[in-house]
Amino acid sequence: MTMMNPISTMASITSLKVLPEEFILQPDEREFFRNQRSGDLAFRTTAYYFSLINIKNPDDPIRKQCLPSSREHNKLSVESSDPLAEKLYSPLPRLIHRYPSRVLIRLTGVCAMHCRFCYRRELLDHETAPLEREDFQNILKYIQNQQEINEVLISGGDPLTLPNDVLEYYFSTLRKAAPHVVIRLCTRIPVVQPLRIDADLVGMLKKIKGLWVVTHYNHPRELTDISCEKIALLKEAGITILNQSVLLKGINDREEILLQLFRKLSHQGIKPYYLFQTDLARGTTHFRVDLKRGINLYGALQKKLSQLMLPVYALDLPQGGGKIQLNQNSIIGKENDFYLLSDQQGRSYCYPVAEQLL
Repeated sequence: MTMMNPISTMASITSLKVLPEEFILQPDEREFFRNQRSGDLAFRTTAYYFSLINIKNPDDPIRKQCLPSSREHNKLSVESSDPLAEKLYSPLPRLIHRYPSRVLIRLTGVCAMHCRFCYRRELLDHETAPLEREDFQNILKYIQNQQEINEVLISGGDPLTLPNDVLEYYFSTLRKAAPHVVIRLCTRIPVVQPLRIDADLVGMLKKIKGLWVVTHYNHPRELTDISCEKIALLKEAGITILNQSVLLKGINDREEILLQLFRKLSHQGIKPYYLFQTDLARGTTHFRVDLKRGINLYGALQKKLSQLMLPVYALDLPQGGGKIQLNQNSIIGKENDFYLLSDQQGRSYCYPVAEQLL
């Protein structure tokens, strides 16, 4: 049975003091709070998301995504504070230009919830303020001068943590400066704080032509009635919705869970877009599914799902190698405790064998 939390569902939880008395921390959770270290990703979730936890199950998949564990202190040499090497592709503050046809703008480092597997976990504390308007204008000039750019990803943090008037400024100014680009809004708000999606927000987003929304559901239990109702509001406004998930050990790394997730998403009119192999962010080893096991799991999904319901299984190669699709031919070799992978230009990259890391 899911615990209902008396705290307002719009509230944030950043302290153990507000947790209900009947909620008992697990040893690894208690150890994290007892020995919290400098540089640790702070604890933040929403009362709504917290209310979805089954308190009788210590391995609850909702719990594991939002409550910190002492296992986050297991930071390995193969992991990085910038696992996608975004700094290498950042010509301006908060702008990433890795692929010729698209750029990503980080509007804010603030999230409604700190997902414990986040690959930008070491950036969030440094980007709490919204993107400065002067910096935004410089980004717009950059986009205007790069003719191959036809898509702009709006990310963070989570852009929907910003007020509507601030969002409207960014979106309307971008649309005016670059009328030819597709705008992709990346957000986890429908999952962790669905009441944020109200008529005012939807009305504002509806005015932005060429807007796509990319959500982040990882588990079928996140598709609650209220979350689906809010998704329906966005769809009624004519907004196309995609979803990207992360393959997470002990959370969704079972065939029946992923089948249920992708079918449920499709039933709500959300296209399963990407299933990502976890990036090599520091302190996320315990979430990492072995690459060969992930490929075999995806192969099983391919036999049971149509292309409509099946996302692309992908990995962002370490050291900024870019995104590749994963399949049975992706692993070209093995060297010690690393799988060997290749990008589209034939360059080789190493990705650790997960079983050797624990």
